[in-house]
Amino acid sequence: SQLNYAFPTRSILNHEGNAMTASTSVINGRPQRKLLSEELDRLDSIIDAIAEGLPAAVAAAAREGRPAFLVDAPSLFPLD
Repeated sequence: SQLNYAFPTRSILNHEGNAMTASTSVINGRPQRKLLSEELDRLDSIIDAIAEGLPAAVAAAAREGRPAFLVDAPSLFPLD
């Protein structure tokens, strides 16, 4: 007989706020290896999420940093 069960999962929120879960299947007491294609798909989705969120993060950082730069600019670049 073949034992087949999964360990408890843990939730991780993706960039859209949806829960992503990770679990490991075990067959006959040995963890089942993930397929390379599954890992590549997972990494591709991570890269897509970073690419989607990065422009907004850079824009927010620029908006927050601009007022501070304008306050400090006269001392950084004296006209004399």
